[in-house]
Amino acid sequence: MATVKLTERAKQLVRDSKIAFQHERSLLIVGYEQPTLDNSRGPEGENVWRTVRSGDWYVYLSDSDKFEGPELELTDCVGLDVRLKMDRHALALRGTLLVDAIDGKLVAGGYEP
Repeated sequence: MATVKLTERAKQLVRDSKIAFQHERSLLIVGYEQPTLDNSRGPEGENVWRTVRSGDWYVYLSDSDKFEGPELELTDCVGLDVRLKMDRHALALRGTLLVDAIDGKLVAGGYEP
């Protein structure tokens, strides 16, 4: 399972969001949306694959339990009272997934194996 590490900007955004939305409990949701591919036939009947949307990591703060997956402790966020939920792709990772805040949004900023 990957370790999730928040930058200072991400921690501040989480703090600000918790104050603004007054969530009773906060969950940091981390997952991977797989790419969308399209398959068509070429002029000679061959398969032609085209990427419609590339895969990308998503990160957001929620108070909902609708996201499936185990609830984990975020060791990087002492004092934030935030729990972590990761989808099966994030759970399968090894290494560190870095979460940053850019333009008021949480983003997966990088991965270190």
